[in-house]
Amino acid sequence: MVVDYDLVVLGGTLEAREAAWLAARTGARVALVASPTDWANGLKPTLVAEVIRAALLQSTDRLPCQLPTGPDWTYLRQRLALAETIAYPQLSRQALQEQGIDVVIAIAQFSPRPRLAVTTDDRRLTARAYLIACGGHPRIPAIPGLESGPWLTPATLLDAETQPQQVIVLGRGGDAVATAQLLAARGSQVALVTRGDRLLPDQDRELAQFATALLKASRVEIHLATPIEGIQSLPAVSLTTPNTTLKADQLILATGLVPNLA
Repeated sequence: MVVDYDLVVLGGTLEAREAAWLAARTGARVALVASPTDWANGLKPTLVAEVIRAALLQSTDRLPCQLPTGPDWTYLRQRLALAETIAYPQLSRQALQEQGIDVVIAIAQFSPRPRLAVTTDDRRLTARAYLIACGGHPRIPAIPGLESGPWLTPATLLDAETQPQQVIVLGRGGDAVATAQLLAARGSQVALVTRGDRLLPDQDRELAQFATALLKASRVEIHLATPIEGIQSLPAVSLTTPNTTLKADQLILATGLVPNLA
């Protein structure tokens, strides 16, 4: 069967770009397909996570140069802007094309007939193998009032021009813990709320207990096994439980991701 490529990778994420780059290094014929939005924002979740991790470690090793000191939140936003400019130069569109990768920036879909292919408005790409690495979008729990928003996520946290002073973080995974710790360390009043009975459910119980103790030492208010009756985000955040109502000026949704497959 004659095909156009050995591998077609779908997505603009770090994983998609690295997979295409590595495959091309082996001599494979590779196409990388991403929508304009996915390509523009594909690296951002990784970069935000790296900036937050470095801030928690009080380290600047992840960026190749220092920025002038300034207000904490402004400094973090500057670091992210710098990272978006200089990080992963080998995975830019031009660099990938120089490796022989056909980079297609367009909205695409799978078309099963007459044989499986990735199609755009003006192209049809066939391959021996396809790799989907399109990232994900926030998982929205079934909580009255939550879907309408507004809220931030760990990936969009630094989109806020100023640091929120009162925050409710919804979730219990690594992103939720890191976000709560970062904000609390910089003086925000943080409540971490989850319907689960422990933090970090995919980690050892000892590690989860350590993370819980660390957050409590940072004055994070932790609400485990908490039924949530409803959330109102405007004009201010209000989260209602059977026993109390929590107030904040910002809600951060850190409940995990759902794969972008649509």
